[in-house]
Amino acid sequence: MILLVLLHVMTGISTGGINLALTNIGLKLAPKTDAIIYITVKNMVASFFTALGPVLGGLLVDYFATRELQISISWKSPNLQSVAKLIYLHEWNFLFLLASILAFFSLRWLGKVQEKGEVSHQLVKRIMKKRFRAGLKERLLVGNMITLHAQLKQILKRKDASKGDVN
Repeated sequence: MILLVLLHVMTGISTGGINLALTNIGLKLAPKTDAIIYITVKNMVASFFTALGPVLGGLLVDYFATRELQISISWKSPNLQSVAKLIYLHEWNFLFLLASILAFFSLRWLGKVQEKGEVSHQLVKRIMKKRFRAGLKERLLVGNMITLHAQLKQILKRKDASKGDVN
């Protein structure tokens, strides 16, 4: 059951990433003058394969309905006889495994696509860390120094007000 949930989650993440990447690549590759035509054709091709998926899935379900793959280890000794299943695929499990493998490889291949103007991940991380640290220093040091006087004044007013209420 856990494997099934994990496979569904991974398939959903992969599908969302692939759709987003396909749209971005289509937008970048489309020429400025005929961008609408290119995007329309890309969407038609994607829709065709999206519609073809359930049909092929149904055919594969029928095919794997009567098949199973079982890999196990057995141990035999005079006192103990044990069998442990390592892999047991049957019916739908074949399809979930196949979908996960295809999604994994398509994301790996998509990661190899180099886009125009792309920068390295290390550079982006370094810039983000530098900006975060600078913003953090500014907020903690400068912001508190500016409002420190007002904060102390409010604390003293509260103490004076609480002393006046007690009497």
